Amino acid sequence: MGKSKKRIWWESCFSYNHITILSSLSMNTIILTLLIILVLSIGYAIFLLQKKQIWGSFSEKILLLERDKTHLIEGKIRLEAELERKSLELGELKGEIKKISKERDEIGGKYETILQEKTELQSMRKYLEKELTETKDILARHTAEEIRKQKEFEEWIHKLANAEKALEDERQRIRREDEKEQTSALEEQTRIWNDHEQMVLARLREACQKPSFGFTLYDNTTLPNIFTKLKPDAVIEFLSQYVVFDAKKSKSIRTYIPDQVKSTARKYKDIPEIYRTVFFIVPANELQELKTLSFIEEWFTFFIISPESIEPILASLRKITEYDTIADFDPQDRETIVNLIASYDRHISLQNATNILFTRESIGLMNSQEGLHPEIRKEIMNKKENMRTKKLNESELKKIAQSMGEQERQVEEILSPKITVGKREIEEVQEIIQ
Repeated sequence: MGKSKKRIWWESCFSYNHITILSSLSMNTIILTLLIILVLSIGYAIFLLQKKQIWGSFSEKILLLERDKTHLIEGKIRLEAELERKSLELGELKGEIKKISKERDEIGGKYETILQEKTELQSMRKYLEKELTETKDILARHTAEEIRKQKEFEEWIHKLANAEKALEDERQRIRREDEKEQTSALEEQTRIWNDHEQMVLARLREACQKPSFGFTLYDNTTLPNIFTKLKPDAVIEFLSQYVVFDAKKSKSIRTYIPDQVKSTARKYKDIPEIYRTVFFIVPANELQELKTLSFIEEWFTFFIISPESIEPILASLRKITEYDTIADFDPQDRETIVNLIASYDRHISLQNATNILFTRESIGLMNSQEGLHPEIRKEIMNKKENMRTKKLNESELKKIAQSMGEQERQVEEILSPKITVGKREIEEVQEIIQ
């Protein structure tokens, strides 16, 4: 089919060229014919002149010749004009032929390109058809595999749904059992708590009713008017204030008590009528689990005691109430207390003054770095930024603060020869505090 189109195209081009050539040949033939006619006319005119010379007069022959000459010149002009017109048409035809030849060459080149592209497209089509066939085979296999996996997935989903239902049923059962156990444990805990609270109130009430104590007891149902929002278990009147006794019990007593200390101190701190010593009463067996039995929070002192300690504490409070003023104290006790407070005051004042003087000297010493070279100061700053802030050992601090014997031992170690504290430095400090 392709060869037939190409053949037809070449035949069409050949026919067109043939017609163009024939047109060109016809034009030349016409021009040549006209020239021959012109020559024959001139020859015929000469023949007539010769004949007239024979048969007519000379003048007549001249006139005839002039007339014929005129006709011939006019015919020549017409023929030349026609020739020029035909030449122009011939030039235009040649230009058209060149244009058509150029277009034919372009069409031929495009045709060759199209043929090449067609060949490439046919090759590509064959390749794509092959790829399509292979893809269809792969797709068919994948579809079959997908159907198989879908069936397996649906089976697994069904099994999983059954397993989830069974698991949820088991969870519900366990949850119900846990809720039941928690409810029972909570009820038991509440019962134990109530028993502990009632036991503490009973002991307080019994102790306060003894003639040797004679304290007025208020439980959480008969509290004074200052306890509008606060509900301690029991309070007693003491030196125009109220001492709080609160029963405490919890599974996690180690964390429960510190939390209760902080929350209670926040509640009581703005009520001056509450005595600054508060007693938390816990069961004796839980008391053994606590490492610390006293806390200080918001200027309140909290003591953690057992129910057995209630009477000794009430006895101590009763002993304190026997002294209305400090003037009622034994003279020796009064002097001892006054001297102790005066010594505390003097020591704290001297300690503050010493700290202030040494702080001023330390600031001056730090400011002396300004005289150092900038590079050295920069290295010092970099070193300081990378140094970690030393934290005090809280347990060691507490150990030293609570024991005078430990403080004396630590001071002895500082003053021993093993430590490079010279006699001169000790004398300077003594001069400062004196």
